[in-house]
Amino acid sequence: MSIKRNERKTGQVTYTARVVVGRGGYAGEKTFPTLREAKAWEAEQRRLLTFGGLDSGAGRAEVRVALDLWLALRRSLVAPKTLVSDASFVQAVPGWFGRVQVREVTPGHVARLLREWGEAVGRESVVRRRASLSAFFEWLVVESRAIGANPVKNIRVPRRVEPRKGPRPLMERELAQIALQVAERGGSRLAEIVLLLGWTGLRPSEARELRVRDVVEVPMPGLRVDRARPEGHAVKVTKTGKGRLVPTPSHVATIVRAMAEGKQPDDLLVTTDRGGSLHANRFRASSGWDEFSEGRRLYDLRHTAICLWLASGVPVSTVKEWAGHADISTTNIYVTFLGTDADRVGVARLERPGVASEQETSEGQGRDH
Repeated sequence: MSIKRNERKTGQVTYTARVVVGRGGYAGEKTFPTLREAKAWEAEQRRLLTFGGLDSGAGRAEVRVALDLWLALRRSLVAPKTLVSDASFVQAVPGWFGRVQVREVTPGHVARLLREWGEAVGRESVVRRRASLSAFFEWLVVESRAIGANPVKNIRVPRRVEPRKGPRPLMERELAQIALQVAERGGSRLAEIVLLLGWTGLRPSEARELRVRDVVEVPMPGLRVDRARPEGHAVKVTKTGKGRLVPTPSHVATIVRAMAEGKQPDDLLVTTDRGGSLHANRFRASSGWDEFSEGRRLYDLRHTAICLWLASGVPVSTVKEWAGHADISTTNIYVTFLGTDADRVGVARLERPGVASEQETSEGQGRDH
């Protein structure tokens, strides 16, 4: 907040008190004939902000400004898990929506926002973001009285029109080829990260939080995975809330040992040559991933590992545990993607030369008798 002294050519002096929230955003202002009145109004705004209220002029505040205040107030009111969800929602608000004044937001704006989110993330994520968005506008209506109605109230999350994109795993030779290309572009360490993710199925957030102490050698080489650190968020438990041991075959164990060499137990395991942690955008830019991967996401390396395990004959129940799936139905998605044993037996029968003719001849002889 600030108070500005205004002096006109006539000699008249006034004082403008301005409300500023968050990153220098405008929320409201008033002009008074005396400094005392301006200070009194400013003090009242401080009190209102402290208790979650806003001056009636706050309707002119931009959405991004009001969001900063709302999120700051939520820290003392909601559970940590809810706060993480709210913070993620605030980060996902695009610039065009953030620049709209809160009193100007219409259901049409909300519908457009939900559509844009739906094109970028899954429907479940959009549902969570919509809940946070509605809570934000409800606060503007009930607590701060900055607007008269919640524009989110009657707008539902649109159903997905296009089919959900399935996994795009790499075949073993394709994984090796991309690793070679990445090595040429960004160096051997980035190539090792590609191979590590492509053979262990670690989520990028899990790989980012791995420590040297998580490397195990007994009873077999592997990685103990019980934490994750999504970009921009604090460390949390894994998606299922459970830890797991992911075995590393010999060629991957060699990579893991090289990553751990010279580090202390609490040091990050997966780092760049300069010691930086794994961040998707920087990794993609440095490695040339977008150029070599044919439109695949970094997350498709996880899909690659799961498919390589299944194709190698690892039982589905074991793959479920290695991947950290909460339910076997998730693992079965990959089984369906690759084809079942019955599919392979059927194809093998079709590959036998003359099998269809033999079947027709056999059936015809049966009818003759």
